[in-house]
Amino acid sequence: MKICAVICEYDPFHSGHEYLIKRVKAMGYDVVCIMSGSFTQRGTPAVISKYERAKAAVLCGANLVLELPFPYCSLGAASFAEAGVYIAEKLGCVSALAFGSENGNVEELKEYVNNITTEEFISCFENEGKDERFDKRVGDVYKKLFDKQPRIGSNDLLATEYLKALKKLKSSILPIAIKREGQDFNSKSGEGFSSATSIRKKLFCGDLEYVKQAVPAPSYEMIDKNVRDGAIAREERLFLPYTSVFRMKEAADLFGFAEINEELASRIVCSAGSSTNYVDLIENTKTKMFSQSRIRRAMLMAFTEVYVDKISSPVYSVLLGADTAGRKILSQITKNSDFTIITKPADNGFYGEKVKDAFKLLLRAEALWALLLDNPRDSAVNMRLSPFIAEGENEI
Repeated sequence: MKICAVICEYDPFHSGHEYLIKRVKAMGYDVVCIMSGSFTQRGTPAVISKYERAKAAVLCGANLVLELPFPYCSLGAASFAEAGVYIAEKLGCVSALAFGSENGNVEELKEYVNNITTEEFISCFENEGKDERFDKRVGDVYKKLFDKQPRIGSNDLLATEYLKALKKLKSSILPIAIKREGQDFNSKSGEGFSSATSIRKKLFCGDLEYVKQAVPAPSYEMIDKNVRDGAIAREERLFLPYTSVFRMKEAADLFGFAEINEELASRIVCSAGSSTNYVDLIENTKTKMFSQSRIRRAMLMAFTEVYVDKISSPVYSVLLGADTAGRKILSQITKNSDFTIITKPADNGFYGEKVKDAFKLLLRAEALWALLLDNPRDSAVNMRLSPFIAEGENEI
């Protein structure tokens, strides 16, 4: 049994995601998806339940879906990637890691990673253009040192973080770059597969016909059901929870939370006091140094009280979905690894104090997510759900 991991968000699961799974399975691998839970790497709520996103993935070819738990699913790219790779490594049976890439050339991506992890690059990077955005600084220093512009697209930035993590963990897992087809991951227009960003935008505007054409049928069924049930989570509903807390704080109260430094803490508190809607809350905090995603992550970490010095490697994952092959993989994980896979969230206290304490952060995120739905639910709504178990193995 050859097993390939895919670190993902599936917010929502779309045709580009299905394409990647098909490509990996055509190489002879079974697919384990390590998927973000109720919040994403952008610091925003996932549009529908993690269990229903997992169900769509299994029905479209994934064999096993495990959770990349909070807060790792909502940290910066390096921490997000390292946590996902760490879980893949700890499963004890994963031999490959596949990811989307505009570049599509693993060796070229490895060369780039090797170059930007040299002492010379790091030293030069730390001393040049500190008032510029991170990605621009990387490109400028790379051009200066290696006399060429790196061929790195938006997805490649995350791909390089996977490669860094594999290198750091001295993992034998084989990286597989799948050439990306269609729109850039955060694009709203372009040819080929629609991006998750464009799909979410159309969903929030009520254009379900566009969504239907952009996602596989099982994913659309999940989305349509959630629209009818009032179970779509919307980012702008974070405004009242956030401002109700940050207006009561001083900047110093936010020191020590993940993703936050002193300047950003001050800007968040000031913006919370002056803003009257969510868009303004983010815009009034933003600077050249702080992207919207960084700000969203910082606010989420502060609100849920995730202290940076309390973050270590993941100690558990949650089973979200599986087919017959996935259940066999799960059995193999149980035999080969001592890594905790929780099948029933209510049982989190039975796996030791480390898991119980780590799970408390996930409970906070779940409680917040439930408030952001069109029809808000109680804080434990996801705790009562069960993993989707498909009969048989899905052939694609």
